[in-house]
Amino acid sequence: MIFTGNQNGIVNILNLSTGIYSKNSVAINDGGHIVSMCFESKGQLLWCGDSKGFISTFHFEMETCKLLLVNKVIIVPGCPITSLSSSSSTIIDDDSNQNLLLANCACNAVVFRCVNKLQGHSAPVLDVRFNHDESLLASADSKGSIIIWKRDSSVSKKF
Repeated sequence: MIFTGNQNGIVNILNLSTGIYSKNSVAINDGGHIVSMCFESKGQLLWCGDSKGFISTFHFEMETCKLLLVNKVIIVPGCPITSLSSSSSTIIDDDSNQNLLLANCACNAVVFRCVNKLQGHSAPVLDVRFNHDESLLASADSKGSIIIWKRDSSVSKKF
């Protein structure tokens, strides 16, 4: 399956085997354009970032090829969500595995788990990514600067 988002705020599902689009497309319904998309590692949750600062969470049902809206949050009103990155990690407070979502907003803010903001760029940040073991985070801006953020070793999962 290939998932695409468009300027009309619609997520389409293409069956790559048949070359046919599913009839189960969904709209984000806020008038924003879909700017970024990211699946969690198991392929059940899809996050869509839009041009108005919202992140919509969908649950994908493989059997019926449907996306069901689970949650929708605004990160920074009016600031497009230009990049989304997901990882499955152990959370600080307990030993359970949970999905972490890294969202980049086009307003010079990087938001980690929608809680911590990393500031250091002098131009809009275009993309953010974890390394393979999530000990490093890279952020790149429109002036070509790349900042590598190292995890604080005294507290698990904190940058």
